[in-house]
Order: sequence, then C-alpha cells, then structure tokens
Amino acid sequence: MAFWTTDLFDPKVSFRFKVIFKTNDGFEDIWYAVSAGQPSLTITSAEAKFLRHTANFPTSYKWGEVDVTLVDTGGPKTTPSVMSKISKTQIQYNELFSMSKQRFLQQFNQVQIISLDSKGKQFDKWTLFGAFPSSITFGDYSYNNDNLLEIKIKFKFDFAKFEADGQVIFDPTSGLVQSTA
Repeated sequence: MAFWTTDLFDPKVSFRFKVIFKTNDGFEDIWYAVSAGQPSLTITSAEAKFLRHTANFPTSYKWGEVDVTLVDTGGPKTTPSVMSKISKTQIQYNELFSMSKQRFLQQFNQVQIISLDSKGKQFDKWTLFGAFPSSITFGDYSYNNDNLLEIKIKFKFDFAKFEADGQVIFDPTSGLVQSTA
C-alpha cells in the first residue's frame, strides 16, 4: 500500500515552512520567505596508516552554507530591516570601522527553518547557531516581468541542531544524538 492512499502518513512538502531570525535579546522576527535550504553536513576524516593498510577516522562536522530567499514586501521587514541589522554590526576604533562577530550574533544569532505539516503544526526544525550572512543580494529591477523583488541571503553558521516531533534528535553542543530506530 502506498503512503498517499492512507491517513497514517503526512509527507513533508517543500512549500510548507517558515523562517525565523532570533536575536540575542530573544526577539523573534518571522520573515516572508520564498525558499530556504536545509543545512548540509560533511563529516571530515583523517587517514591513519598501519603497515600496508590505511584506515579513515571521522574527525569533525563541517556545515555548509544555507540559502534563504525572502520577499521584499516594501515594508519595514525588508531591505531597510536587513540593512539596519548590518549597520549595527560595525565597531569603531578611532576613525576606522570594522565588523564584529559578536555584533552579528546580536542581530542574527539563530536562524530557524521550520517545516510544517498539513495542519500548520511544526514537523521538524533546524536551528542554525552562530549564524551570520556571508552574502546578501537585493534583487534586480526589470521592466521585462512583474515578479516580486527578492532578497537572497546566504548564511554561514557554526553548528545546527535538529528537532522532530518535539524531541531533539541531533545537538552537537550536548553530544546528544538520538536514535529514531
């Protein structure tokens, strides 16, 4: 029996999700997202040679960047908001300005990508910790179409936590990796 002919399963679909930016002060900002990638994980390894044999050992997790595309609604949660967050990341030293990861974390800190079921309830959630934008593209104007203007943000982050059905499945900070079997 296929899963689509029974009420027992509610498969995840790509168009049911939301994106939340959390700041260090606990403020949550829900955005009008067009698309959001899920994290990718690479497990790095080291080689160890024993006589004529080579063995590989896992050494660490390396997280790939996540792309998020937002709609520029023309309101306060769009380009002005993004640029306001970026401007607050600067620190001044004499007449010079630089950036600070601490200030980036005060503005972005956690990015949550939440998939929703058919009733709008949380299916699972990725939380990206130490997230900051590595690239921001504010879209292109064109007389050739009537598409919505989009803001594309590429996020780098330190690590991610994964939750499903209200339980933490993977959290590298606590060493918690639960088996779902």
